Amino acid sequence: MVITDGDPTIIPIIQKNIQLNDCKNASAHQLSWGDKESIRLFKDKYPNFDVVMGSEILYHESHASGLIDTVNGLLREKGGIFIMAIAVRIRSTLTTLSWLAQKSNWEVIPVDFQLSNNSRTANFSFKTLLMWKVPPSSAPDNLESEISNEVEIEIFDCAPIEEDDLIGN
Repeated sequence: MVITDGDPTIIPIIQKNIQLNDCKNASAHQLSWGDKESIRLFKDKYPNFDVVMGSEILYHESHASGLIDTVNGLLREKGGIFIMAIAVRIRSTLTTLSWLAQKSNWEVIPVDFQLSNNSRTANFSFKTLLMWKVPPSSAPDNLESEISNEVEIEIFDCAPIEEDDLIGN
């Protein structure tokens, strides 16, 4: 398992957490989304992945293209699975991510899983778990320039926030 962050100052913190939790099969490495050189250096050190997982890694639609490019860079040679848990704060973030995944020919894997709401996680509209099969082929270049906010998507496994779940209730 390789745990990544784009900020090089975070890597020592991740390494300390790995050590404190005695995670013998884990390592930390910097990986900057959408940066071809960063992806190349990462793949030189860690060449084979079947699955890429992320949780709470996408906060704004402007980062979706870099995320898609990075996952494509890590999985495109032989294909794989991308799993992502996300708390959607801005609907256009999920719309953009889904549109870019579709343009990259990623196949949605239906997920029968609902993330529960609680007082710690009630500051956003909904939460969901997304999975895609990333095929072994080349992705279209420069997807960001084609993004349209008019795209409608189907949201899978979303749990609405109930008033009782809000902090302070």
